[in-house]
Amino acid sequence: MSYAFLFENFENAATPQQCEIIGSIPTWLQGTMVRNGPGMFKIGDTEYKHWFDGMAYIQRYHFEDGKMFYSARYLETQDYKMNLKANRIICSSFGTLEFPDPCKTLFQRLFSYFIPERRCIDNTSVAFVTAGDGVYALTESPRLVRIDIDNLDYLDEVDIRKEAKVSLHTWTAHFHSDHDGNLYNIGTIMGHCYVFTKTTNPLHVEGMELFLKIMHN
Repeated sequence: MSYAFLFENFENAATPQQCEIIGSIPTWLQGTMVRNGPGMFKIGDTEYKHWFDGMAYIQRYHFEDGKMFYSARYLETQDYKMNLKANRIICSSFGTLEFPDPCKTLFQRLFSYFIPERRCIDNTSVAFVTAGDGVYALTESPRLVRIDIDNLDYLDEVDIRKEAKVSLHTWTAHFHSDHDGNLYNIGTIMGHCYVFTKTTNPLHVEGMELFLKIMHN
């Protein structure tokens, strides 16, 4: 069985379309569900080598008065914009190194594999978390992207390293929460320690408070 279809690029469907329903949707079901995942694997003549690497593609399911509306589009992060502007993959990811600039010398191209010019880590294609009244797209890095769940626009970005004042290398995309809406997560500082974080529900405090517990290996 071929899995090539899993690596085909998806198309944007930015305008919500009413879906044909088989059966019925209860009228009390009101609201919006969003799903995240990779959706673009080929950019110009370059391709991602791992399924986790594809550009973030958000799908939206909106329920209203027994109807369902579907829309989907790519999340326009810095990684996405830079790759499309260059028409090739220039942002390294989980299983794909950035493709070197063909205009560089052989030595410059070789050197770029060991010291990337820019660490692109805002392709938040794994999951979502709700913090206060905001919805954030996540990946396994300390950068979160806030989205508008009505039109799936990129709104802004939060860098947990700045909030926590610590140099995290990874931060998981799988939060836990408590009944008060506080969020818990774990990150790592490679070769040094791992970091537990608690983000207090922003609706309960002025701004966001983030508490750390650093555990050394």
